[in-house]
Amino acid sequence: MPEPKPLNGNVKDYETIKGLFVGLKGWHLLCRVSKVEFQEFKKKNEDKICRMLTIELIDRSEVKIMGYFFYDAADKFRDFLKPNSVYKISEGTIANESYNNSKNDKFSPFKLMFHVNSQFEEVSDVNIIARVEDSALPLK
Repeated sequence: MPEPKPLNGNVKDYETIKGLFVGLKGWHLLCRVSKVEFQEFKKKNEDKICRMLTIELIDRSEVKIMGYFFYDAADKFRDFLKPNSVYKISEGTIANESYNNSKNDKFSPFKLMFHVNSQFEEVSDVNIIARVEDSALPLK
């Protein structure tokens, strides 16, 4: 694994999770990965095995968002993304989160869908983004 690079520029050069909306193009986030979970399962009425990587991200606004990778993208990123590491992130799709019915303002009403061309560059720790102590716990 390559060493994390120092963050070039200012933390404020990146969008916040709170500022995301469906249809936003060319966004760049600076987030800590707080949770990572890889799953394999069979879809109903199919023999094909689905591979899914789910991550929870948090940024300087202390708002969290879920990110999802499927099949080849899940394979590509499953061993790369580490809990409590900070990444510059781009090249994903913002979608409505149909499972988040919470009125909690600490969780985004959106989700991020990532693909094999999504960009994650690990950077040196950024103290302005809170560390998550229970990050080793699997997602529920």
